[in-house]
Amino acid sequence: MDEYAAGLSGDDFTPVIWPTQEDEKVVYAHVVTTWVRGLGPCQVLIVKPDPDADLEHARYWAMTRLDDILEQVVGHAAQRWTIEVLLADFKELMGSDHYQMRSARGIVRFWALELCLYQFLDEVRATHHRIWGERLTLGQARQQIRESHWERLLDWRASFSRFTCATPSSTSVCVLRRRVTSMLNAQLRWTRDTDSLFICVNPCESAS
Repeated sequence: MDEYAAGLSGDDFTPVIWPTQEDEKVVYAHVVTTWVRGLGPCQVLIVKPDPDADLEHARYWAMTRLDDILEQVVGHAAQRWTIEVLLADFKELMGSDHYQMRSARGIVRFWALELCLYQFLDEVRATHHRIWGERLTLGQARQQIRESHWERLLDWRASFSRFTCATPSSTSVCVLRRRVTSMLNAQLRWTRDTDSLFICVNPCESAS
């Protein structure tokens, strides 16, 4: 297909709408019917961001629906690409490839949590875009949340360390401070080792 695509000119590509969840963008597409090993007769879609873009920017999709027109082929490819990106985000950002489940209930619970987390990060992205007019990726949204939690945790540690043990009446406070400080140090070490998404929801609740 690279040889075939290399022989195409800019006039062989048609501008079409590539639908996404956020907006609609224009791409340049070309469809050819050919035989694909392992699939049989297919429509192969070649997509470029610009009709004169280099082959390194081209993407290819194969589809067995031979009667679909160009716009339908592009629509199916866009839907499939959305799914692929979702699964890649689950693996790279949420660590889904580190979990092993054997029961149907465990699988349902896991995917429910993953989708809730995905929805939360999507809400963070939407809020950021509404306030600042800038679109974030899911990875950038995750990093923003992590940095915010780090700042709150460190601020809380700084304020908590101001307690003194000068009087007998403050003994219980000192014991609590030592216990919580030990817990936080362990939490920070665990966070650095595992690169977790959220480091601490509420230290005061954890202490209690």
